Amino acid sequence: MQVVANDGVVGFKQLDAGAIEVQTESGKAFPADIVILAIGVKPDTTLAKAAGLTIGERGGIRVDEHMRTSNPDIFAVGDAIEVKDFGTGQWGLVALAGRRIGRAASRPM
Repeated sequence: MQVVANDGVVGFKQLDAGAIEVQTESGKAFPADIVILAIGVKPDTTLAKAAGLTIGERGGIRVDEHMRTSNPDIFAVGDAIEVKDFGTGQWGLVALAGRRIGRAASRPM
């Protein structure tokens, strides 16, 4: 097994006997029988920034335990939020769904 990080996939090529070749942005090619792509998301906080909301160090919209932003009249949920972890007390992103409901706007990293 080989793990390749920080080198985007630009294409796949069918090889003989059913194998595939993964072609990367750096120009490298990797033969494979199976490929697992793991991508992250980056919160799209353009509107939140324009509204003057607090954006955390990890790039998410900071919310409290009630999903309220720095503006008490605005709430946020989903991939775009940054919450304080119950166990560690550290701020973190909640990838792929908010603690309570739904997904918010996000874009590939």
